[in-house]
Amino acid sequence: MTLKTTVLIVDDDSNLRKLLRMSLENSHRVIHEAATAAEGLRLAPDTAEQHD
Repeated sequence: MTLKTTVLIVDDDSNLRKLLRMSLENSHRVIHEAATAAEGLRLAPDTAEQHD
């Protein structure tokens, strides 16, 4: 069984988040985005639990 790497992109620049997402999507990673640090902190525990 191959586990996918999970990436959490946290940046307030939506264009940069989009560019990073597009760069990573074809590498079979699970990608989540957050526009603020607070949003990233809320998402971080959820993304970690998905692959435990």
